[in-house]
Amino acid sequence: MVLKQEVRVLRGKAMSSFTTATTAFNSPVDDGRVTQILLNLQHAFEMLLKACLVQVGVPVFDKREGRSIGFDACVRRAQSNARIKLTDADAVRTVHPQWLPSPISGLGLWAAALPRARG
Repeated sequence: MVLKQEVRVLRGKAMSSFTTATTAFNSPVDDGRVTQILLNLQHAFEMLLKACLVQVGVPVFDKREGRSIGFDACVRRAQSNARIKLTDADAVRTVHPQWLPSPISGLGLWAAALPRARG
């Protein structure tokens, strides 16, 4: 599948945020670690979700507000689109428990999803 240019940009932003979250997770400094990890993972997921929406032709820019849609709107649009399937982290954990060895729920899910997101 050929990725649209905007999808490649969003995927790059997602990878940067995921890298930052991974760096924070492995950092010897504990101050703000959980917050930094969760914020960056949320941003990475939002960028990947927007990339998926753009790839299937769903707009992610709100012309009335003059900016892109937020995380909640992304999730709603993805849930209502038949071409995008969101998986519950609990369902993944029951099938592949080795994916989630860390206290950060969902980190293993990211590790499983990223090779496919690279294109």
